Formats: sequence, structure tokens, C-alpha cells
Amino acid sequence: MLIPSIDLMGGKIVQLVQGEKRALEFDNFDYWIERFSNYPIVQLIDLDAARGAGDNRSLVKLIVGQLNCQVGGGIRDLETAQELLNLGARKVIIGSALLTEGRIQPRARSRPGRHAPEGGTNVCARLPRGPRCD
Repeated sequence: MLIPSIDLMGGKIVQLVQGEKRALEFDNFDYWIERFSNYPIVQLIDLDAARGAGDNRSLVKLIVGQLNCQVGGGIRDLETAQELLNLGARKVIIGSALLTEGRIQPRARSRPGRHAPEGGTNVCARLPRGPRCD
């Protein structure tokens, strides 16, 4: 399955080269929302939050209100994960702070029939060997 990604930085949609240099930046959010509207899920990453340099929460709220998104970037605790799920994220991508010995902390794990964090839909983790979703 192809999952398109939207990266947010400084209040804009960006594409970074090697994680640093801005190759492209856009502030026409409606264009990208429309462009990705036929995909079953879109990955939405808040690069500012991931770097600990503020966040783009208002843009995340706007986009998850119109697209089915799995949201990542700066999710270092269950409260932040819950807040993003409450905003409308379908899934959250947690940071390594929610991992213990390479495993998702039991409080953060999603199980069939149960949702975590409280009322959430799903939790994904980025591990050194690649992503893992429970």
C-alpha cells in the first residue's frame, strides 16, 4: 500500500533533503488535502514537534479534520498521543520515549477490541529495524 506523507515545518508543508535543507515548501494546504483525499490514510509528520522546536498543532487539526491520517512527530508521552487522537488522528506514531527495551510500553499498546491510549485507534512505533504497528 502506498501511504503519501505530508511533513509540516514552520507552518508550511515541506520537503527536506537529507532531513535538513528545505527543497520545497508550500502553504496551499487545500491543494495537498485534495490531492491526497482518495488515499485511505496519509502520514502527517510535525517536524517542528519532532525536533522540539514548537509545533504545528493548528495545521495538524486542520488536516486530520479532512483526511484520514496517522500522525507523528514529537509524541513523547501518552497525553500527547491522546490529544492528537482527540483532534481526529486515526493513528499516532509514537516516539522512542514510549519504548522500553525495544517494546511498546503496555499502557501504550493497542489491542484488538481495546484502544490505547484511552479511546485511541492505533499506535505505531518507529523502531531501529523499521516501523511496527500493534
